[in-house]
Amino acid sequence: MGYKVHTVDGKSGEVSLAHVRSQTAQITINTPAAGTHVMCRIPAAATVTAIRGYLVGGTSVTFNVTRRRSTTNVDLLAADLVANTADAWTSSTTIQNGALAAGDTLIADIAAQAGNPTQAVIEVDYTVHTPASTPPE
Repeated sequence: MGYKVHTVDGKSGEVSLAHVRSQTAQITINTPAAGTHVMCRIPAAATVTAIRGYLVGGTSVTFNVTRRRSTTNVDLLAADLVANTADAWTSSTTIQNGALAAGDTLIADIAAQAGNPTQAVIEVDYTVHTPASTPPE
């Protein structure tokens, strides 16, 4: 299903948006402490659009998300994000190194915590770009 469009020559057709899909990778870390936590493997070429953190209990969790490609790790945020309001989301849409390739691994990297949080939830929104299927003639 797509949107009906008309071209310059007056013929109508459909534009399929099925080739662009938004997805979210999420990890819940109980009793978070400094360290790395594998989130997921990216299935196809994608672009990161946002990173969020949610704090349950405690004072704060400081984190970044790392993209691992082969043996190279790069941070997706220029500066660590600090989730420091209990039961509320903290987010950033200022992404660096946000182009993902099929097979990349996303890793939640917790730098520090304060006040003994009960849980930290980290999410990465990304848009997967897959080839559009050709509709039958």
